[in-house]
Amino acid sequence: MHDEDVSTATKNKMTKNGSLMSPLYWGCLGVIILLLSVVIGTNTVSADFSPSSFKSVEDCIKGTGSNIILSSDAKYADARSGERIRVSTFPKAISYPSNSTQVSWLVKCSIQFSFPPVPRNGGHSSEGYSSVNNSIVIDLSYIDFVSVDKSSKTAWVGGGIRLGPLYLKLDKEGFTIVSGLHPTIGLSGIIGSGGWGLQSRKYGTTGDHVYEAEVVNANGDIITANKDSNSDLFWALRGGGGGAYGIVTGWRLNLIEAWKDIIAWHIGYPVQFAEKVISVWNKWAWKERDDMTAILTITHPGPGTSEHDFGIKIRGHFLGTKSEFDKIVLDSGIDSITQLTCIESWVCDNMGARAYFLGDTYSCGNVDLFNIGNQPYASYNYSIGLAESITTSSNSLTTTYSVTYNGNAGNVTSGVIDGYKPGPVQIREYEKSKSMYFSGELTAEQIKIIVALINDLPNGAFVKFSPYAGILATQANDMTAFRHRKNTAFHLEVGIALTGNSEKDSAFYGWIRKWDTQVRVFSNGFSYVGYVDSDLVTGTAFSSSSSSSSSSSSSNSSSSFNSTFTSSSSSSTSTSISSSGGTSSSSNGTSGGGASGSSNSSSSSSTSQSASYVYFGENSPRLVVIKGKYDSKNIFTNSLTQSLNGNGDCNCTDKSGPGIRSDAAATAKPSNYLITFVWAVSLTFCVFKVNRYTMFF
Repeated sequence: MHDEDVSTATKNKMTKNGSLMSPLYWGCLGVIILLLSVVIGTNTVSADFSPSSFKSVEDCIKGTGSNIILSSDAKYADARSGERIRVSTFPKAISYPSNSTQVSWLVKCSIQFSFPPVPRNGGHSSEGYSSVNNSIVIDLSYIDFVSVDKSSKTAWVGGGIRLGPLYLKLDKEGFTIVSGLHPTIGLSGIIGSGGWGLQSRKYGTTGDHVYEAEVVNANGDIITANKDSNSDLFWALRGGGGGAYGIVTGWRLNLIEAWKDIIAWHIGYPVQFAEKVISVWNKWAWKERDDMTAILTITHPGPGTSEHDFGIKIRGHFLGTKSEFDKIVLDSGIDSITQLTCIESWVCDNMGARAYFLGDTYSCGNVDLFNIGNQPYASYNYSIGLAESITTSSNSLTTTYSVTYNGNAGNVTSGVIDGYKPGPVQIREYEKSKSMYFSGELTAEQIKIIVALINDLPNGAFVKFSPYAGILATQANDMTAFRHRKNTAFHLEVGIALTGNSEKDSAFYGWIRKWDTQVRVFSNGFSYVGYVDSDLVTGTAFSSSSSSSSSSSSSNSSSSFNSTFTSSSSSSTSTSISSSGGTSSSSNGTSGGGASGSSNSSSSSSTSQSASYVYFGENSPRLVVIKGKYDSKNIFTNSLTQSLNGNGDCNCTDKSGPGIRSDAAATAKPSNYLITFVWAVSLTFCVFKVNRYTMFF
């Protein structure tokens, strides 16, 4: 037999028994692929993770593959809090997952061992609700991916990304979004609050540009929320309060083509012109065309600061031409208040305009300050330090001055983006904030009340007015859970840096709480949930006789979410909403700012139970229902609510229902080891059967 005949015979035999045409080959290959997919699936599908197989929550967290920091670790002091450190909390552990599967497993670990899971994105919670005593903090910092689809002008981004890196990554692809300015703000946090930004008057909020969310729910399952699937949850996630309904691990965003030319501008005034400046701004800013945004900020000189931060500033963005800008300024009257100052404006690109307000000088070149990585904060103790006394018109006050950027703290090193210099380490803030909305122009008398408080402005304090209206005024208040659209003219934020010494801080708390008793009474009665305020829960916000001091080491055992979602309070939700915290729905249409003083003088207990209405208004009842549907046991909470006892024990193991998942199904599934063993045996068998012919494969 010739060689070619031998070859032909061999090939014919292989064709029947083991070649690419052989049923045996395809059968073995199918088994291998099937089992391999199961093995891979067990590493990504959370249902196959069994928390009950671990002896402790620490071991369970380690079993997820997430990094973990415990109270015994040297890094615990820095890890236990985010940017806001006024309220001191001590979680059981801080975990750092890198994907949604690990987040799912961490939620299951938390439930199994009766510790509340608390998500943390930017760590900007004004009351420290992104870290809770004896909880499992799930820090999403490393879930910071960004994937842009240019054809659809959308992006799939991680639920843990902060605005600074997100802006930079999107800008590289020629896109941007509407959102806040500070680079360390977490995307999930700001969407959960609604998401107002400098272009919101033209484009709406950040939440308005979300197509879809990937969410780890109270069962630890990974679900999708969009207009077609879990649509009620999708509605609540955008403005209904961050971290209350589930943990968002991914967002699909609608993108805007990055602006090529934006006019970034500012004008300053001496403090003595406060009454005139507020009067002019109040009649103009929120009525102006929607591509103009003008924010009014009033600050007190603080030691170690530059003149850039002193006094009164109006600053903003304009998306039109320079000639249009000049005419708007001329017609507004903001440049004729005094001859001591003039407007400075620059034409910047998208990132330059955002960076214009960062740093020690106004400049379109401050873009590197957005490159803050995924671990941007300085040491916990770095920002605490007493400043010299500053004497105001009626008080001698001592406080810290919290500096956002300080070269002595160094630069960030983790997660920085190539092509930009690493940004500076961010100094943590020891601050108390207030928030309130107004439905129209302030009266002359109301402005005088505000100016009187400004005249007592302590060192390290600020007052900021932000205009709304524009496109927001054309949208229904239930478009998303963010209700501050129709009949909302502008927002007022008041903040003050504190020392951590309750005796010294007493005067500061007294000053900032005067805004509740003297100014909130002529607001429209609503507040921004992104600046959540515990005083709205305790009733301090409406009690003129309350103590002005407050401990900086609060146990974080109550929050507005307590009143929002806890059904076992002394008064039902419907009763709370009807009382509306002293704000009637009819007051929203008034031009004088909304509610009258008498309607806001309700008792502390009534106000405490109306906190949900203060933040969510007419959307509050719907949110309560959604919370009950997706988290009936209040597993997700940014404080220890009534469904969790003081030790962080959510009594998870003896309950059933939507909020709790039994591990019976998980333990009934085959383990990874068994599947791997079966896969190995099958592979060996198949290779043995076809090994004579592997040279052809």
